[in-house]
Amino acid sequence: MLEGMPWGWCCVTLPTLATDWSQFIPSVLATLIGVLVGVPVVLAVERHRDEKARRGEETEVLRAAEEAVAANLALCAQLTTICNQVPAGNYDTPTFSMEVEMLDALLPRLAQLSRDLPLIRELNNFRYQLHHLDRKLDDWVWVRRTRTVGTLPLIVQGAASVLGTVQVLEQSGKQTLPPLFTARLRALRK
Repeated sequence: MLEGMPWGWCCVTLPTLATDWSQFIPSVLATLIGVLVGVPVVLAVERHRDEKARRGEETEVLRAAEEAVAANLALCAQLTTICNQVPAGNYDTPTFSMEVEMLDALLPRLAQLSRDLPLIRELNNFRYQLHHLDRKLDDWVWVRRTRTVGTLPLIVQGAASVLGTVQVLEQSGKQTLPPLFTARLRALRK
């Protein structure tokens, strides 16, 4: 009845009903096959791309953390020299603080990216000890500036305390962290 009749104002000719039904089943099957095969493939490709990007970012963050540890170990070497001169009568105060800001910025992101909990724990411990050492250095500066009676024994005691924390940091930064960094970077390359 509607076949061949102009429909509305645009003069559209409707096709016959037999033609619609003969193409309906193949079209539905083609659509279903496309969805059933295409969607999982696209999701797998996206997952692979996201994982590759995550691994790349984790690698960059790990390398930056490794550099921050190395920079702080160099400062620890300077502190060791200064602290070892205190018993000999050289009461000069260190004029620098530890570079803890980089680890403060990197560690939260690394905790989101990495699945290596021993590395994250040890790096957090290293960061904590850096903050602890910074407070000791602040105390040393404050004691040095007071210049009251009994200051020298406090400086000697402070230097010994700083040296103890430096030794903890050196053990962590030279013995514990390097194998953890190496193992995680090797796992990310696979």
